Amino acid sequence: MQHWNFLTTHGEVLSIVARRSYITTGEMASVMGITRSRVRRVMADLVADGYISRNRNGRESLYQIVPNILLGDEKRRELELCNFLESLLKKRNR
Repeated sequence: MQHWNFLTTHGEVLSIVARRSYITTGEMASVMGITRSRVRRVMADLVADGYISRNRNGRESLYQIVPNILLGDEKRRELELCNFLESLLKKRNR
């Protein structure tokens, strides 16, 4: 049986940034089980497409979610990023 993930690498990075705005690419790579260069490419995609912002402070970077951007391509833009992440990260009351 083929292994698959519910979230893409881009979705997983977004969920991590939503929980921790400062995390090194090395730490993220370790958590996700991918290379640092793959994390850097995904972060660059997300910054270029406006899903996250990046602010540099010397050698460190602070990443923040851009909450009101709509998800998906032009045909499927119905859900704001903040609403998606809120539902994804919400803890259930039991």
